[in-house]
Amino acid sequence: MPEATLHDGSTIEIEVHGSGPTLLLPVNPQPVIGPQAEQMRKYGTDPALGQSLIKGLSDAFRVVAFDYEGQCLRKPKPDTLTPANTANDLLAVADAAGADRFAYYGYSWLAMIGLQLAIRTDRLSDSSSAPLSARLSPSGPTASRHSSWVAFHH
Repeated sequence: MPEATLHDGSTIEIEVHGSGPTLLLPVNPQPVIGPQAEQMRKYGTDPALGQSLIKGLSDAFRVVAFDYEGQCLRKPKPDTLTPANTANDLLAVADAAGADRFAYYGYSWLAMIGLQLAIRTDRLSDSSSAPLSARLSPSGPTASRHSSWVAFHH
């Protein structure tokens, strides 16, 4: 399995699925299981979201999946997780996957680093991001997708 070296020297595994234009997809390719999956469902989150996205997109794209959020949680780097370093991390993933040009999709804070990537490289062909908000109420958590999406094409 290919790996990319990130700005802090740690490595991240990359899974490549499908063929076509390259799409960087910063998701956990493995479904979350057990009690953590049950907790995610209570908050309206799909514990197999990454796997579902990979399966749904790999018929039209060469999907490069990598669990960047999980990596950042496993190996916190609060002093160096800057906009420039996150963009460089995404470029390192693209390099490890052999992608000169690529599209990117992210949601929540992963959408924000996609915007940072967009202003720092000309290698990005397309980008799409979807903000997601969660609300907690006395009756329990709910999630809602905003109707606004950010997308552009070079």
